[in-house]
Amino acid sequence: MLARHTHSHNITKVHVTVTDLSSVQRVLCLLTGRQYPFTRFTAEEFGGGRWRTSFDLLATPAQRELLADRLHRMPSVLLVDVKLGDAVASSA
Repeated sequence: MLARHTHSHNITKVHVTVTDLSSVQRVLCLLTGRQYPFTRFTAEEFGGGRWRTSFDLLATPAQRELLADRLHRMPSVLLVDVKLGDAVASSA
């Protein structure tokens, strides 16, 4: 019988402010291309041409840190805010 590995994932709430609408698409491409399992995604105009995206995803602490670093490296990202939600247990 195969051993089951349990990983602790937390629901992570992420808010990202970007310079324009095409940057919203870049953020969404980053999430889907890296296969982050997200459950909610919203985008709204924030004023001055800027957009604020919000999404909830399941991530380990290492994945959260890596995602925040990747978002900060995008030239069109102005602000990144990552907050922890509730813990969710998953097994693989």
